[in-house]
Amino acid sequence: MLTFLARQSWTGSSAEFFPALVQFLGESLGVDYVMLDRLVDAHTAETVALYSHGSLTPNVRYPLRGTPCENVVNGGFCIYEKDVQQLFPEDTLLCDMKAESYVGIPLFGSSGAAIGLIAVLHTRPLDGAAVRSVIELAASRAAAELERARAEEALRRSEASLRQSQRVARIGHWIWDTTTNRVIWSEEMNRIFGVEPGMRDLDLAEIIATRVRPEDQPGIAAINSAIIRGEKPAPLEFGSRLPDGSNRTLLAIPGDAEFDESGRLVRLSGIVQDI
Repeated sequence: MLTFLARQSWTGSSAEFFPALVQFLGESLGVDYVMLDRLVDAHTAETVALYSHGSLTPNVRYPLRGTPCENVVNGGFCIYEKDVQQLFPEDTLLCDMKAESYVGIPLFGSSGAAIGLIAVLHTRPLDGAAVRSVIELAASRAAAELERARAEEALRRSEASLRQSQRVARIGHWIWDTTTNRVIWSEEMNRIFGVEPGMRDLDLAEIIATRVRPEDQPGIAAINSAIIRGEKPAPLEFGSRLPDGSNRTLLAIPGDAEFDESGRLVRLSGIVQDI
């Protein structure tokens, strides 16, 4: 178990780690089922990896009520070396698996609350102590990966929500890294300025020169200079001409300037709205 956990190939993706872990546990313990679950809510669990009779199978979602997994989440380590179906007659999943025995351990997040569990099931009686000694070694790493996966999913949802909000409001934001003279901006900025999605190595001076009407370029430069001086200039309405020949009226909303310890400007940001 320790050798498996130390493998460098598991330092990247949780999506790779979870299936590999349940398969390793299933094969090394010689059991029929291994489940690595996340808690969807207080009443529901969903496998993120499921090992069944020698292979990985599609994930399942199930209610916790009346299951040994409910006891694991609420009470800690549980061992049922035999007759697990008789002990939990409401658990239809145990019946479908023809499970005779069950060993489960909760997975705790950094807050101390349970966020998931590992469960080992077999169609014959199990030596619970032997199984426990193995899955205990995996629990802390599995919990860390599960929490990381939750954080990454929350970030993806947040970013998707931000993109949607910016599309609706027709607002984009940009950040100019002065150390590289490159611009990083949000997806909506591509539409606003007629730039191909995913285009990299954007140059701020080039964008202003090619996308902002010549008569409005001094005003944009003045806003950026004012921000660098620590001032809070008012938003500026300006015109933009896109590569397809169309024109847009935009609003430049000043952002912030960041400096390094020597006082050198390292980052400048702002917002643009299509009005």
